[in-house]
Amino acid sequence: MSFRLMKTALLLGCCCSIMMSAQARSRSGNSYYVDSLNGSDARNGRSPTTAWKSVKAVNAHLFRSGDHIYFRAGCEFPGMMRPLGSGTPAAPIVIDRYREGTMPLFTGDGGRATILLSDVSFWILRHVQVSNDAPAEGKRSGILLEATRSAEIVRNITIQDVHVFNVRGLTEEDNAAKDTGGIGIIAQRLDRPARFVDVLISRCNIEHVDNVGIWLNSYPLLNPLSPAWSLAKNEHIRVMNNQISDTGRNAIILRQAQAPVIEGNTVTHSSARHHGNAIFTRSTRDALISKNEVSFTGTEPSGENAAFDADIDSLHTVIEYNWSHDNQGGLFSLCNNPSNDANVTDGTVVRFNVSENDGVRAFGFSGRVTHSTIYNNTVLIGEGRKEAIVEARPFLRDKPRFADGATFFNNVVIILGEGSYDFAGATDMTFDSNCIVGESINPFLETRRFVVAASSFRAFAPSASWSSLSKYRAVAIACQPALHPEPSHLSRDISGTRIWKVSFRGALQP
Repeated sequence: MSFRLMKTALLLGCCCSIMMSAQARSRSGNSYYVDSLNGSDARNGRSPTTAWKSVKAVNAHLFRSGDHIYFRAGCEFPGMMRPLGSGTPAAPIVIDRYREGTMPLFTGDGGRATILLSDVSFWILRHVQVSNDAPAEGKRSGILLEATRSAEIVRNITIQDVHVFNVRGLTEEDNAAKDTGGIGIIAQRLDRPARFVDVLISRCNIEHVDNVGIWLNSYPLLNPLSPAWSLAKNEHIRVMNNQISDTGRNAIILRQAQAPVIEGNTVTHSSARHHGNAIFTRSTRDALISKNEVSFTGTEPSGENAAFDADIDSLHTVIEYNWSHDNQGGLFSLCNNPSNDANVTDGTVVRFNVSENDGVRAFGFSGRVTHSTIYNNTVLIGEGRKEAIVEARPFLRDKPRFADGATFFNNVVIILGEGSYDFAGATDMTFDSNCIVGESINPFLETRRFVVAASSFRAFAPSASWSSLSKYRAVAIACQPALHPEPSHLSRDISGTRIWKVSFRGALQP
């Protein structure tokens, strides 16, 4: 389907609801209305009957705290919208829709961004559609948050219930291409780094975009162990409950952030045109990647193409309670580029995830990744599948470095096809109290390994929903209680069931 036909179908197919009445007013600010059918930019925009016509009128106005800008449902607004002014914590500036009908559509017409929030704080953007098509690819985005001033802090931006589609960015594999796509957050290269504090991207639908679905990038990228990192870190970044599909490369990238949260997202068919891991962090501390479903990453079994990745300079990332299936590169591919020996990816925790038929590997390491802990995960290798349970490889062939220090315990691997291991030059890899259902080629040597015949589980098929993951309780029962205890602070398994302090194997408690 062409971009134009898809746009028409989406306009016709969006659900209708009444979001704002024509008489709605903000208590602390003014209300402005934009109507591309009946409006006029010569009017004052202060009521539906005196509405502006285009985003040009919006761009020419300086908005103040508490102002609301309402766009008429069912209307289309071409060009780039770049509103001015900032709100306050108590009275943000809000962009929304009014009247019944489909969400208003902003087309961008191939410009740098369709909606650009540059050097402004305390904004809420919701209930709109955004596209940015063009005859040729280029450096463009759907929605872009931008900081351009040295040492600037952009605060409190919320993007919620927005549909972004048909954005024709760059499709190359370089880093510049990764700054194009659906929703971007970027701080330019400045004398003193700018940063973002309190950004929420929630319940958005992002589809058919090049290159990345949602990304955060601020320059220069620093190692979190560097004293300068604390002055450049982005804080309180949350990407939650979004649906992302058909991205040219990655679905979500968060960089240079303290304790960012990536939670509850559904990602499918990312890296559809170039290899790449679906969700990854770089130059972060204490990132949480939780409760996401990621599937069908990558188009061929080469390159990365895993569901999750704690990448270069990611410290203490937690990857937990996720469902990964049919990804060409596995549940995870933890990475570290040794081009600079100061680079470090350290202390990653991977726990209580389910991986089903995940391509060429389940647990992948690329480069010198240190002190990883992988426990209570369940892996299914289906009939007719060949998959490395653990694979370690160098990030760069001319400067080979390998994983160093990884502990695997209480994991369950169900092998109905063929499972193998490839440790290459990895060192200090420890395995204890894991359960293997079936047989594997070149099995690793480990302490207290438990083996179960696969015959009882031949009927197992990949899950159709989160609730159907419950079938793996039967495997945990067959594997019997684990001899290696889980950390005492954990209280739930992947299904949310309370853990009763009896150690077990796999992502679901028996």
